[in-house]
Amino acid sequence: ARGLSYAFARGAEPVLRDVSLTLYPGEWRLLCGDNGSGKTTLSRLLMGLLRPPKGTVFWQGKDTARRTLYDLASEIGYVFQQPEQQFVASTVLDELLYSPRAELGLRPRDPVPEEWRQRAERMLEAIGLSGKTGDSPYWLSGGEKRLLSAASVMICPKRLYILDEPTAGIDYSGVRLLTALCREALDQGAALIMITHEPELFEGQRVKRWRIAEGQLQDEERD
Repeated sequence: ARGLSYAFARGAEPVLRDVSLTLYPGEWRLLCGDNGSGKTTLSRLLMGLLRPPKGTVFWQGKDTARRTLYDLASEIGYVFQQPEQQFVASTVLDELLYSPRAELGLRPRDPVPEEWRQRAERMLEAIGLSGKTGDSPYWLSGGEKRLLSAASVMICPKRLYILDEPTAGIDYSGVRLLTALCREALDQGAALIMITHEPELFEGQRVKRWRIAEGQLQDEERD
């Protein structure tokens, strides 16, 4: 991304000012900053959910303004801050299988290939939800909802994953499970951006930090 600026209304104070960044395959970045500093806004600009009035977002060397959101979503996975905004299925298992169904072009009653069902079952076991496959996602605890929303995006291989506050309401056990999901994706060559107010949870991990302050993006690895 190069020279991104963004304000919520014409004439308003910009929440982001001339932000530039580069992310490499296999790189894990924590995006930190105070409430309202522009973390989610930046993540949505990178995903294509918002369009920058100034500056350019490049993906695989090409301007994302020339690509549709659907096209970008085939390569970039986005985990929303509120899991309920993401849920679309009536059971935990079907929620996890929704993305594979969509990518395979399956209709609601079409059977899911066994390889995907097995992958979903392995992921549910990995996040501690193997005993709740038939439950509604809305019945889960707050931490379980966040783990499911992350897994439901990360079940399909992508080049980049963006996770917005995935650790909110998750205990240390859940953080370990989430970290394992992230590490698996990174080992497969994906890059990862995680918005968080709790960077200390990932001490000891191979992560780098960006921080947004007063509309500017600071690379804490260079300070």
